[in-house]
Amino acid sequence: MKGISQVAIRMVLRMLGLVLLVAYTSFGGANGVGAREATPNQSFHGQFFIVRGDGPDPQYGAQVRYFLHTEDGRIIYLELKEELIQAAGGALALDGRQVVVNGSALPTRAGETEQLLVASITAAEGSVAVEGQNPLMVTGSHPWISIMCKFRDVSDEPRDLAYFQEMYSSAWPGLDHYWREVSFDIANVMGSGAAGWYTLPQPRSYYIVNNTLDFERAASDCTGVADADVNFTNYDGINLMFNANLDGYAWGGGLYMTLDGVTKYWHMTWEPPWGYSNITVMSHEMGHGFGLPHSSGAYGETYDNRWDVMSDTWTDCANSTDAVYGCIGQHTISYHKDMLGWVTLAERYIPPASGGTNTITLEQLALPQTNNYKMARIPIGASITRFYTVEVRRKVGYDVKLPGQAVIIHEVDTTHARPANVVDPDNNGDTGDAGAMWTVGETFTDAANGISVSVLSSTDTGFQVSITSPGRAPSVFNKTSPSNGSLTQSPNPTLSWDASNGAISYEYCYDTVNDNLCSGTWTGAGTSTSVALSNLATGNYYWQVRAKNPIGTTYANGSSSAWWWFFVLNQPAAFNKTSPSHGTGGLTSAVTLAWNASAGATSYSYCYDASDDNACAGTWVNVGTHTSASLSSLNSGAYYWQVRADNSLGATYANGNSAAWWQFTVFNPPTALHLSSQTAPENQPAGAAIGTFSSVDADSGETFTYSLVPGGGSDDNSAFAITGNLLQTAQTFNYLTKNSYSVRVRTMDSGGAYFEQSFSIAVVDAPPIFADVPAEHWAASFIERLSNAGVTGGCGSGNFCPNKQISRAEMAVLLLTARHGAAYSPPDATGTVFADVPVNHWAARWIEQLFNEGISGGCGGGNFCPNQFVNRAQMSVFLVTAMHGTSFTPPAPVGLFADVPSGHWAASWIEQIANENITGGCGGGNFCPGQEVTRAQMAIFLVTAFDLP
Repeated sequence: MKGISQVAIRMVLRMLGLVLLVAYTSFGGANGVGAREATPNQSFHGQFFIVRGDGPDPQYGAQVRYFLHTEDGRIIYLELKEELIQAAGGALALDGRQVVVNGSALPTRAGETEQLLVASITAAEGSVAVEGQNPLMVTGSHPWISIMCKFRDVSDEPRDLAYFQEMYSSAWPGLDHYWREVSFDIANVMGSGAAGWYTLPQPRSYYIVNNTLDFERAASDCTGVADADVNFTNYDGINLMFNANLDGYAWGGGLYMTLDGVTKYWHMTWEPPWGYSNITVMSHEMGHGFGLPHSSGAYGETYDNRWDVMSDTWTDCANSTDAVYGCIGQHTISYHKDMLGWVTLAERYIPPASGGTNTITLEQLALPQTNNYKMARIPIGASITRFYTVEVRRKVGYDVKLPGQAVIIHEVDTTHARPANVVDPDNNGDTGDAGAMWTVGETFTDAANGISVSVLSSTDTGFQVSITSPGRAPSVFNKTSPSNGSLTQSPNPTLSWDASNGAISYEYCYDTVNDNLCSGTWTGAGTSTSVALSNLATGNYYWQVRAKNPIGTTYANGSSSAWWWFFVLNQPAAFNKTSPSHGTGGLTSAVTLAWNASAGATSYSYCYDASDDNACAGTWVNVGTHTSASLSSLNSGAYYWQVRADNSLGATYANGNSAAWWQFTVFNPPTALHLSSQTAPENQPAGAAIGTFSSVDADSGETFTYSLVPGGGSDDNSAFAITGNLLQTAQTFNYLTKNSYSVRVRTMDSGGAYFEQSFSIAVVDAPPIFADVPAEHWAASFIERLSNAGVTGGCGSGNFCPNKQISRAEMAVLLLTARHGAAYSPPDATGTVFADVPVNHWAARWIEQLFNEGISGGCGGGNFCPNQFVNRAQMSVFLVTAMHGTSFTPPAPVGLFADVPSGHWAASWIEQIANENITGGCGGGNFCPGQEVTRAQMAIFLVTAFDLP
């Protein structure tokens, strides 16, 4: 291809790479947004990290994948446009930091890494890089383990175990030897090893989906099959070596995983056979594992910086190749070494803030032999993200691979994905020719920014250069304490900040207004990098510092609006207890103590005891930020309590005094109520004893009162009475009428605390009162009630004679007794009222009284007919008159019964007792007015008419 320029070649390769990239992203690859449908916007918080990919030829182009390790342990792939991450300060500024990401989730298949189409990304407030992830410092030993894994459907084993083990050798060209030299022996990979080959549980298609490597699947399964043989806690990094091509790339970065019980960010690479066949690729990908980005020439390409192993690893392989491990990598550039902490402050030259021209000697970056500067860093304008680096590269050590020996200059912008670009004025696409190599007598000039670098002379191991730079404002610096968002600062905090290079004085301002402005006056602090404040009130404070010199002013943390805040906490403010108020009595065993909040309190503690001495006889109990506390199972008696508000500065007692204890009194309520018997006798008069009450109470020596109260189960309270602790009947009970009663009883102790319980009282079924009236007799309950009321004692010999017709004389006795009660006794008879009722007739008094009360005028002709049986018509007249009196006249009949026409002499009386539900007739719609009344029927009539119990 003679005659074709390097630029033309690179353009062709770039076009080929673009074709491959389009094919790659059409399947949803890195940063390629395909046609997948996204779910609504979601927000995530977690750790940001980067994985970078490299192909076997420049035409493949570089790949960068961004991931989020969420707070709940998930890994999410971020489809993130470069302009978004640049607006957030660049990928390197976010790497390893907590970030907040908003976007739409993209659909994935089961088991695949989640994906998010990002709409915005910002660093979380106050977040810092995670140790071991962000490329801030790589020192000491960082052993790696190579795990060799075979896809289930690919049997090849491209290299043996010894190959991978020896790759980490401490002798040239081993990786331990390489990293020691590159880091000036500050870092190494001593203790590294290898294990395998292991067969993965799935075929290659499971791990490479749509020509895209699933990092999580590959890492999880590859480490999983080796877990029995490898103790991963012995290693910081993992090189995953696969036996077939992946997705066209080798990858370097890291992953959050839990291995052998340790959850952390592991440095990691994913290597295809072409990757581990050339140790320069291993150096490159492990560099990504340590957090290094790519660098490049100034042509928009990735793999065109021949001075950096993190860019062009292939062009100069003929200068440095091993028969076993193939092409060997050169050193990385000074910017990267500075990032990893391998260049000290004394070894880094920064022009003075006053500007001017200064001459320095730079030492070769590989195998330095003197203590001269290893690099120069020249700020560009007032930017904190843009600067030039100047370094010397000579063909020594691993740099024997380089195309020449010269001063090399990079322009760096830390917000870019590839921050460092080789300064190559001829712009021919070749960073290894004279255009990019600055030698004696040559001068680089950036007239727009007033910067020049002249190579004056060479030394045995470096070059002497003069650097001209304009005067500049003080360098960027940061505030240090109190940290942003710091809580519970004392009223006398000390503000402090880092020194700013070029500052001749500092000024600070603080106020209570959150507007990123100084509401008061900027106060000079001289050259001091701290200032003590005093007697600040409780509340939020906002502060900023600025460094000054004659050239200008620089604000801390890179912006005049980067104010920090802290919260001052004084001793807790005065507060009061609220309940139970002082002197409260009659509380139960469960008491809630409550108090007002105290400004500035971070916790509260309370104490209570039974000693009236204004001191805590027990232990102060911390309740955090709660303003109440629940007590339980307190015994009766007096209690004393106090509360205090606490913070780091001290304690404040409620009600203004440590001796301001409040008192309350507890009375434990009864907890149970017992009744010695729950059965009531049948047919006994009111006042019969049922059982005695007893109470259970936690307080000893208590006395109790018992009462019937309304509430659940109190339906039959009126049928009972309580005398002292004795439950008694208040009426006569009839088993056949009702055999179970419900009462609700309250037991109250001497302090007024009470307990209530319902009881079921069963009526005891007594033997039948009359021998000829068994319990199953149709009128048994009415006959028993008639007897219980004392209306009748039966017909003699223990019988009632229920089927016997009742005479008019018997009717007179029963009717008046039912009307007036069992104790009633009529006046003596005169023998002059009825001709057939002489004074000595057994029922003369009752018959004459029946006449005197107007209930009956006899049977006609001056007679009463005492032995004549009473029929149902006559009985209706007797009952209505006895119930309502002689002046009562029933309403006119309406013909209720078929056999009682309205013209019947007793029709009005018959219909009246029907209307009062005393009888419903004799059946079939009839009343049977002429039918004689039996004693059983008479019992029903009387009990119903006079509501006998």
